[in-house]
Amino acid sequence: MKTPTRRAPSDQHKHKPPAKFGSGAGESREPAEASAAVSGRPGRLEQALSYGWRALPYVLAAAAGILGFSSAGSTNRVRANLAQSRILPTTSTSHAIRGIHLSYESIDQLQKLLADGVFSYASDRKKAAGRALGTLVELVTYYVLCAWNLRDHIVIERSVPEFANDDIVHNVEFSLHPVRARYNIRFDAPYVPLSTAKIKRKLPAIDGVSFRNEQVLKSNGLRRNSAVIAKTSESVIVADIDNARLDHCVTTICDLGIQPFAIVECKRVGVEEGMTKGPQTIEKAKQGAYVSRSVSSMQKIRRRNGQLYGVIERADGQFDTGPYAELLRSIIECGTAEELDNFILTVGVVSNHGNWFTAGDQNKELKVLAQSYDWLLFLTDEGLCEFIGTALLGRGPEFEPVRRAFQASYPRGSGPNRFTKVNIDLAADQVLQQYFRDIGNDIDTWFNVISPEDALLPELRTDLGKLALRTHPNSKDAAI
Repeated sequence: MKTPTRRAPSDQHKHKPPAKFGSGAGESREPAEASAAVSGRPGRLEQALSYGWRALPYVLAAAAGILGFSSAGSTNRVRANLAQSRILPTTSTSHAIRGIHLSYESIDQLQKLLADGVFSYASDRKKAAGRALGTLVELVTYYVLCAWNLRDHIVIERSVPEFANDDIVHNVEFSLHPVRARYNIRFDAPYVPLSTAKIKRKLPAIDGVSFRNEQVLKSNGLRRNSAVIAKTSESVIVADIDNARLDHCVTTICDLGIQPFAIVECKRVGVEEGMTKGPQTIEKAKQGAYVSRSVSSMQKIRRRNGQLYGVIERADGQFDTGPYAELLRSIIECGTAEELDNFILTVGVVSNHGNWFTAGDQNKELKVLAQSYDWLLFLTDEGLCEFIGTALLGRGPEFEPVRRAFQASYPRGSGPNRFTKVNIDLAADQVLQQYFRDIGNDIDTWFNVISPEDALLPELRTDLGKLALRTHPNSKDAAI
């Protein structure tokens, strides 16, 4: 693999920061001063951390050197480029920073560094830093689903009822629903703010719809992903922005079936100081296990010999049973309409190596999840660090909207969060959509498949695509 070549800074690409960092005494610092603090001895990191959120790229660069980043180029070169122009080494073929590795403990150490410096204003600094890292895990998961052409099926933070027990519902990060109808709508300028009322005027009449007062795109450039704009007894209607230009905006409105065909949950727990794993890890595992075993019509049972079996009830009251993996494959590939009704494929995503493994062996908590979810994925520390290194350290001016949105989301004062799976800065979203499209199949290297055993990530993508088509094969599309 080629070593990235360094691009010389130019006036066009030089970063022009505001005069001050933060508002406290002694915080009037120039970026060159902050970069100088982190480009020297590791002991100067605490000084850089005190400069506030606008020094975040320099803090992360220093943390990269201290915590064990290794790459084809030297860490000093990365720091030097940041100090000069905030432009990292680049190639013409890819955005991704290749060859970056971080030791298993580094994510938790990075959380501590951020807690001590960037989040020093928070009442619970460690929790604030952990939430920020958890947000990154959710964002990676969301954009992977989008890159798999599943964006139109996504509903975010929806309550999913237990199978045959509507009295109990569970919020899940992402639920994937069959598309019953899809409408592509163009809005000419001025279209901001893009509200439900504007969309409603262009949509064809839909019986029994109760529209919500929602803004898909706000005047401040904040967009809502998979915005739920209406509901019926049988469907949920979501809106997403395809592209937004000065003279027009194109949106996709999807009428989704109320019953999901899959759910995706993210589980991340930070490790406390002096402990080997996070104190809430087992609770997270129990919660995820209960939900994943409760929402689908296909139930798991264990035989006396330890073999995992599946059971699903037919309309006539009889049961189909068999080894779980075989029955699951049968339903996905050739299940009848009644078998697919209320069937939900469950997917879990976990991160932070220290919580789930000991010396390479699965901890009890990970085994609980692996035997509960149909698919359990581990977002590796290396994968998460590559995302941080690319999107937050940046590769050049194209990642500036991402850095700006992330930095603006955690100030000392109040303001809307512009970097979550629900609400995100429009420009940052467009950069991330393109980034995840560009890296393509390389995203597979970010994840380890814990279960099913010996399965590969592309198989999950294929299964989700099959379920999307089979659960509602007669969907209709229209351009308006």
